[in-house]
Amino acid sequence: IKPEYRKNRHNLRIFGSGLLTVSALILHTQMWLIPVIISLIFILIGLGVQIRAFLYVGTIVFMLTNFYQLVVLINQSSPSKWVIGFVTGIALIFVAAIFERKKETIFENIKNWFDQLQKWD
Repeated sequence: IKPEYRKNRHNLRIFGSGLLTVSALILHTQMWLIPVIISLIFILIGLGVQIRAFLYVGTIVFMLTNFYQLVVLINQSSPSKWVIGFVTGIALIFVAAIFERKKETIFENIKNWFDQLQKWD
């Protein structure tokens, strides 16, 4: 496979896997488990065969499914807004504290991770 077609292959993989996962997300809004399973499968395939497109699409659809279900939960149960807000606030404070303490290590790990990710197909 020629390296000059790398960008075209990447775009084609994003389009194909995005079409599959987004259609599962749109068609199964009430059955949230199907898009979650499909997106997790794409994430695992992306990690397994080191293809960035599958990893990106699976992660984005997984986050969109979780966000949509969070919105549905908040609209169904008003007290859950307070609980979700409280837990999210505590989690963000915790993440910020860890980030401040280990900032240099985190930046170095992210740089190494991006360098390795660029080598993937």
